[in-house]
Amino acid sequence: MSHENAHINYDDQGQILLTYELLFLLQWIMEHESEALKKIVTRALKNGFNDPEFRSNEVIEMHISDPTIHECIVDFLALIDCLLLEATTEIDMQKNAEMTMIPALKHIDSTICDEEVVQSSLKKTNAQLHANSKQNAQEILLKELLRRWKPDKKVAPN
Repeated sequence: MSHENAHINYDDQGQILLTYELLFLLQWIMEHESEALKKIVTRALKNGFNDPEFRSNEVIEMHISDPTIHECIVDFLALIDCLLLEATTEIDMQKNAEMTMIPALKHIDSTICDEEVVQSSLKKTNAQLHANSKQNAQEILLKELLRRWKPDKKVAPN
């Protein structure tokens, strides 16, 4: 994994420099997602992290200057940084897609097309956009609405 990340740099002495954004993310994860972290640790223990060498209760004094420890910490922070960037990008793309769909949603007559059809169409559209973000969100939404819409013969369309 490359250590060329926007939030992780080194100073002249080779010490790690982090942005506040990355530090605040780590703090937020510790405060709000401790159960999710516990599940990750449990999954690691069940799926291979069971080597007695790693699970020793013996306290070993290691200095951050130890290249292995330093590299492990940097790799972990780089991974968190990459995940932060990916998640931010995905959320931004999702918001952009939703904003693109709003004009189409405003033109849907709720007396003809019920909320359930609209919601299921939105879910399917979001799933398709997640798979391929370069698609036209409004076009996909309209196609999904047409696939799910069952016109009521008693209601005459305008």
